[in-house]
Amino acid sequence: MITGIEQVLDKNLCTGGTIGLLTNHTGVMASGMPNWKALRSSGCNLKAIFGPEHGFRGEAQDVVPVDDNTMQGIAIHSLFGNRLAPTSTMLAGLDMILVDIQDIGCRYYTYIYTLAHMMAACGQAGVPIMVADRPNPIGMFGVCGKQLPDRFSSFVGGYGLPVMHGLTIGEFAQYLQNGYYPETDLEVIPIQGYSRGMSWHNLGLPWISPSPNIPSVETVCVYPGTCLFEGTNVSEGRGTTRPFEIIGAPWIDGEQLREHMAIYDLPGVVFTSQYFTPTFSKFNGQSCQGVCVHVIDTSVFLPLHTGIALLHAINKLYPSHFEWKPDWDHKEQFFIDKLLGSPKTVAMLGSSLPLEDILAEIIITEPAYRELRERIGLYHDV
Repeated sequence: MITGIEQVLDKNLCTGGTIGLLTNHTGVMASGMPNWKALRSSGCNLKAIFGPEHGFRGEAQDVVPVDDNTMQGIAIHSLFGNRLAPTSTMLAGLDMILVDIQDIGCRYYTYIYTLAHMMAACGQAGVPIMVADRPNPIGMFGVCGKQLPDRFSSFVGGYGLPVMHGLTIGEFAQYLQNGYYPETDLEVIPIQGYSRGMSWHNLGLPWISPSPNIPSVETVCVYPGTCLFEGTNVSEGRGTTRPFEIIGAPWIDGEQLREHMAIYDLPGVVFTSQYFTPTFSKFNGQSCQGVCVHVIDTSVFLPLHTGIALLHAINKLYPSHFEWKPDWDHKEQFFIDKLLGSPKTVAMLGSSLPLEDILAEIIITEPAYRELRERIGLYHDV
């Protein structure tokens, strides 16, 4: 398997002009060399670097603004802080924007929206954009979840995507050009020898944590479901060594929750009771109980189903403690609405409805999206 950036270098696709690079620390060559260094070594005139949330170096925590910087004479423009999109001044003098960054395949993850802002800006400025594609680490799980209505669009969800959109970042760029930014001059360099359903462990690539709280491939597998706890007063494991795999709070009985989750008999997953004390974020310094989510078979595991089941269980077991966090932009709605895209879900999770009925409301993806994905897609399912 050969990633897009390897082909960009092998075929000298970035020589002869002035280049801007949208990337972060995940943009590395097969040898481990950073892409920016490989580009400069090849004779590329790299003038500017654009960094997403967590910064070009990937060290900033979630929602922490990142400042502009410089490195070895290259301007590093932050696209998470005072701005989310490049200015016309930043794009002036550039002959092309190259994109090489590792996305994780989930609607809530912000790197795809940084790409969207870049595509819109490049379309307006008349600057071509080339996306060097990388694998979707949860591509083996396929597409899952309702598409997000426009009224809930934000920097953690938009463009009518389902929760697990089943696209690589290159395919997402084509999705954007097809339906949103047709004026953008886009070229995608596909991955050679890749199929959507391939497991990361079979790709021969190192796993580089795309952000501080996605330390492992195992984290990515559970993230589409357990990230939903960001919209609650339950810890999603930030401040532990296993963020998004550990879920809990001081008022939860971990063994009681584990027993309840075992009743659901969810495929490909086992829960163990867990004590933990977060070192930052929710319940910093407080002793908590909950469960650790162990994925034992990715061929049958259902990330979104599992997260919804956990929400359902905790809501049912601890109704006097469990709370939905308000949305910081619209106090009349909950933040979970931005993640799941339906206030109806909150009401259902607080009702006596069985889990199966709630899942039926959340996990269905419209056939039209699946058809579009196949039409614009660059790869086949295994």
